[in-house]
Amino acid sequence: MKNLNELLDKCPVLADFRAVKDGNVFCTTNDMYQQSMSIGYMIDDMHSMITGAPDSGMKYLFKLNRKINSTKR
Repeated sequence: MKNLNELLDKCPVLADFRAVKDGNVFCTTNDMYQQSMSIGYMIDDMHSMITGAPDSGMKYLFKLNRKINSTKR
């Protein structure tokens, strides 16, 4: 999943959630459960998410952004 639109395509009912409306939706990487240090990194990622730190340093979480249409109407 790369953006909020893909998430809403899979589960439209989530559009009513405040986090989706505010754009505060995070997703985890596929290999998170396969790593022995994943819990420590996940806690660090959650701390960054809660405190509003940039997600560029996160190892397992990433923010889902709204898909920007490339065509203008």
